[in-house]
Amino acid sequence: MGAVVLPAAIFQIVLVGPGFATGREVVEFGGRFGALGVWTLAVILGGFAFLCVLAFELARVTRAYNYRSYVRHLIGPAWPVFDVLWIIFMLVISGLVTSAGATVLSDTFGIPELPATIGILAAAGLVLYLGRKAIEAFDVVGSLLFSVGICTFAIVVLVNRWDAVAEVFRAGDVRHSPSASPLAAAWAGALYVAYNLPTMVPALFALDRQTRRAQAVASGLLGALMVFVPFLLTFLAVLAFYATGITEEPIPWLVMFEAVGGGTLAAVFALVFTYAVVDTSAATVHAFMDRIDDSLTESGRGKMDRPRRGLAVAAVLVSAFVLSRVGVIALVAQGYTALAYGFLVVFILPLVTRGVYLIWRSGRTAAA
Repeated sequence: MGAVVLPAAIFQIVLVGPGFATGREVVEFGGRFGALGVWTLAVILGGFAFLCVLAFELARVTRAYNYRSYVRHLIGPAWPVFDVLWIIFMLVISGLVTSAGATVLSDTFGIPELPATIGILAAAGLVLYLGRKAIEAFDVVGSLLFSVGICTFAIVVLVNRWDAVAEVFRAGDVRHSPSASPLAAAWAGALYVAYNLPTMVPALFALDRQTRRAQAVASGLLGALMVFVPFLLTFLAVLAFYATGITEEPIPWLVMFEAVGGGTLAAVFALVFTYAVVDTSAATVHAFMDRIDDSLTESGRGKMDRPRRGLAVAAVLVSAFVLSRVGVIALVAQGYTALAYGFLVVFILPLVTRGVYLIWRSGRTAAA
């Protein structure tokens, strides 16, 4: 069970933390297209299903369980380019979720944003300090909590406002993206997959449990489904408020809860979201720490001891704190799109070319 569920759960919780939990990311890449967002949905489901299976199976056949080793199999001496992109991605993700988490805690409970930000980063640091087993347990609980929470939240919204969703599709409403086309919506879905697929990197350490192709395939498909269902539900919830200007809100979920669920639902959401934020930051930074350890081991210096690892984690979290002051909308609209093109070139394209070749070659070697 751990070989299939744990990698999928880590992939889900790292990916969903930045965007699904606020609703902002879903707006940016799908919701703003209104009725045409179904094209985004189709590309996201198909893209994640194919690429997650491919990515997990490549890790299994190459036995690469940290991203430095993994990417060197894909792009060889060009791996530092991915390294730079991943560091930026890690900081943007950590900054985004911290900023969004602080905003949610401030709006919901009246906690000042600065103490809320520091508290979130401190909690992520504590999880990292406790080590791999604590991170794995935190990831599984977080995935379950988020999955139940997002389904419950979406159902509450949709039960109250399904007529508004139906009207968007009936009228073919695309008012917030008047120049939208099926191709534009599908391309947005492709970009979404491109910059989000590298969130499988934090799951690499858990892939060492997979010994058979069937496990990699099942885990990849499960991960894709665990990402798609929350995206679909959040997309439909956004359409329920499409006519009200929800696409301009930094935390769309909070606006929706205020309209249909009141303070109690918003408070429950805030707690679930805060957990997801801490989990996302911890898992992302953990992947980077593993990459540093791999580099140190290769050079003969040994892995970081706890004090040095603590200093490295602190440096990353302080950088995330600085980025968290930028704001949610700016980080999603600017940082994510640029990263999407970068990862498309140095990760996705090599994965579907050289990655496929390496898997094929491994199969021939095993059969010989």
